[in-house]
Amino acid sequence: MNLFLATGCYSNIPNYYLGGISVSCWHPKWYGNPIMMRSLAPHGFKNDEPPEYIPKYKSLLSKLDPHKISSEAKEKTYFKAKERGLSEEEADAITPILLCWETPNQFCHRHMISEWINKETGIHVPEVKFRNGKLEVIERKKKKKEEPNQLTLL
Repeated sequence: MNLFLATGCYSNIPNYYLGGISVSCWHPKWYGNPIMMRSLAPHGFKNDEPPEYIPKYKSLLSKLDPHKISSEAKEKTYFKAKERGLSEEEADAITPILLCWETPNQFCHRHMISEWINKETGIHVPEVKFRNGKLEVIERKKKKKEEPNQLTLL
């Protein structure tokens, strides 16, 4: 699979995968030394609840260029792979994966990044995991609307 850009969580992408890019405020110590894109980290409000977090993160994204962010992720991955001795073709084939902590179905800023890049550039940025030596696209489950309970019907 050759995707231009994807998202994932640290627990689904092994630390030896050369395309892992941290977009969190920090990464797990066990993950090693991933590429960092600090401009996408939610510094100063990472623990806010979604009603406060979402507008703050949208404001952060509004100050960035999604084309530059996408290109920067691809370039950083390419150069890391070249430093590790991969050929130009092999380095170019590595998909950059924007990583943070939350599992695929939890609220997470990387999903906001994915939607923003898709909306602004038309680039589809799927959620992936690494299984059996390759990347696999995984579908995020849509949250069901809460069923009304009996108290709300009274």
